[in-house]
Amino acid sequence: MVIYSFNYLEENSCRNSDREPRPWCYTTSPSKRWEYCSKPRCIELNCGTPAIKPKRCLRSMVVSGCVSKPHSWPWQTWVLTSALCLSSSQPSALRVVLGMHSLRATVPSRQVRMLEKIMTGPDGSNIALLKLATPAVINNQVQLACLPKKDYIVPGGTMCYVTGWGRTQGIGGGRVLEETGFPVIDNKICNRDTDIVADHEICPGNTEGGKASCQV
Repeated sequence: MVIYSFNYLEENSCRNSDREPRPWCYTTSPSKRWEYCSKPRCIELNCGTPAIKPKRCLRSMVVSGCVSKPHSWPWQTWVLTSALCLSSSQPSALRVVLGMHSLRATVPSRQVRMLEKIMTGPDGSNIALLKLATPAVINNQVQLACLPKKDYIVPGGTMCYVTGWGRTQGIGGGRVLEETGFPVIDNKICNRDTDIVADHEICPGNTEGGKASCQV
């Protein structure tokens, strides 16, 4: 059996998407479409488990909320983001910065990636997927976020957390990452007076008002 070298297979490219015993790659041989390669197997990574435990602050809003511990929310500014955060629909006009806690500081953990593709939607959602032109390096400051299963409904009373640098009218954005937590309200309760929350949306806050991710 021929073992092909892993030239040009850099960064986090494992080349093993179907649970084969070892990493593999396509070949240039007409008689052999693919073959195992000598690239080492990737380590197993857990999602949603930061190296630094978050504060899980419950104070007011993200704007003027609690300052987060540096790198305790390492998937902030990930390739899954809010469509409202995009200032352009052209990949060449945007870049992704990873591993940052303070927007004004230059730190060794900082990674900058250009974009290859931007995908938004479906209609009625506020989701944007950003395909990086080159893979990010996964470390203690840049990690994987967990995604829910299809059609998963967040139960009422579940504690969720919002993080962000924020942007307030007149004073610009924040310098360091901030956070706040809130309980999820059951959509049936949230829609008792006005039917405005769709099945694919969650209703954040509490029935007495208070915490939110935005300031009006």
